[in-house]
Amino acid sequence: MITRLGNGLVLGFLFTASFARAGQPASAVSTDQGQQITIGVYDYAQAGLGILLKAEHVTDGILKNASVSIVWLACSADKTAPGNPDCEDLIGPLKIVVRIEPNFMATKLGQKSDVFGLAAGIEEGEFPRDVWIFYEQAKELAVDKKLILPQILGSVIAHELGHLLLGANCHSTSGLMRAVWSREELLAANLGGLHFSNSERTRIQHSVSARHQAQGLAQAQQPLKVDGASKSNHASDDGIPIELTSHFSLVLVRLEVNGRPATLVVDTGSSHTILSTQFLQLRGLALGADPSPSKGSGFVGRAAWIKATVHIGDEVLRDHEFLAMEDLPDISNAVGQKIDGIMGEDILKEFAVVEIDFRHRRLILLR
Repeated sequence: MITRLGNGLVLGFLFTASFARAGQPASAVSTDQGQQITIGVYDYAQAGLGILLKAEHVTDGILKNASVSIVWLACSADKTAPGNPDCEDLIGPLKIVVRIEPNFMATKLGQKSDVFGLAAGIEEGEFPRDVWIFYEQAKELAVDKKLILPQILGSVIAHELGHLLLGANCHSTSGLMRAVWSREELLAANLGGLHFSNSERTRIQHSVSARHQAQGLAQAQQPLKVDGASKSNHASDDGIPIELTSHFSLVLVRLEVNGRPATLVVDTGSSHTILSTQFLQLRGLALGADPSPSKGSGFVGRAAWIKATVHIGDEVLRDHEFLAMEDLPDISNAVGQKIDGIMGEDILKEFAVVEIDFRHRRLILLR
C-alpha cells in the first residue's frame, strides 16, 4: 500500500525574462540492453494511442540521454478487453507501472489541481515502481498555454520516472526535476529541450545498474522449476496472424481494404477504425474539421467518412464505414514501419468473440 505520495510535480507559471532552454542535454549517448527497464502503461484516462505514442517517444528521448532504454508495454485498462500477458508480470526492480489517470483520481489521492504527477516514495521499498500521471490537468494546461500536449505529457512522465530512479529529495532548482516548473521549463519541454542534468544522468545510470544487480540476484535465488506437462509449442493454425512491435508492444494485423493489403494497429479503445488518406489514395477527398472518434484513438485532425470493403482472414465486411484521416505519419515514425490505420471497436463489435492469443500471435474473431 502506498502510505505516502510525496514526489509530485506541480506546474507553475513563474514568468521570467529568460526564454532560453532549460536543462540542455549533453551529446546523446547510446544505450544498451544492460541499462534497460520495462514500463507498462495503463490508459485509465482514455488519452488515446496517438497521444501516448508521441508522449512515450518524448520520454524515450529523455531517458536515452541518460543511457537508459525503455521497453514500453501497452496494458489494457479495460479488464473485459484482451490484454498483453506481459502486463501481468510487472513485478521486480526492472518493471515500472505508469497509470494515466483522469481528474477524479487526483482528488481521490488528495492532490490539488496543479499537481500533474506522483511517484511512489522510497519507503515503498528499495526499488519503487509506481507512477500516476493526471492527464486532464496536463491537457488543460496545454490548451490554455498553447503548448504541445505530448511534449508536456512525456516530460511529466520523465520527471516522475526521475523520482523513482533518483530517490528521495531529488528536486532541483531548475530543469526537468524542478518541483514547480516555471515558464522557462515549460517552453523547454514544449521544444523538446528539457533533460536531466549531468549529475542526474550519472545517478540514474547507477540506479538502473543497481536494479539490474538486484534482479540478477533474485533470479539466482529462485529454485529451478521443471514443468512435466507436455504442451505443444507450435503456433495454432486458428485465427489471423498478428505482429507485436518491439517498440510500444502494439498489436498489428494485416488485412485487405478494397482489395489492397493494409497494416493496422488493433486498438480496442478507439470507437472507430481510421485509415490514412495516403493508403486510400484519396487526394481530392473533402476533409472536414475533425469528425474524430468519440473515444480512444487520440488522433485529431481533418478527416471524412468513407465506405470500403474489408477482408479480415475469411471474414468480409462490405461497405463498412471508416474515418479517412490525412495525418497518420506520426504513428508510422514511432513504430518504425508503415502503418495504414487503426482497427477500432466498430470492427471488433461485428464479432461475438474477440481474443488475442499472444502466445501464438493470433487474433481470434468468432461470429
